[in-house]
Amino acid sequence: MSLARWLKWVVLPLIVVGLGGLFAVQNGERRSDLSLDLGFAAWHLREPAPIPAIVGVALAVGLVVGLVLGLALRGRPAAPPPSDWT
Repeated sequence: MSLARWLKWVVLPLIVVGLGGLFAVQNGERRSDLSLDLGFAAWHLREPAPIPAIVGVALAVGLVVGLVLGLALRGRPAAPPPSDWT
């Protein structure tokens, strides 16, 4: 196994899992009120949500949106070249 592969598949995931675990342990008891006010409608959670859950949901939604957009835009051609006449 080459060094680059070893770093990619062993060290990097261990660092990510370690930092995520530390974040969850340090912030596990912290809670936050969540609300969304759009001007014409507003929502507020009944109970405060734990910070690690909020961050986890935000990361998961971002990952799903990124994957969907990435797959949807994969086959699209790049922007056309600019025209020569001004």
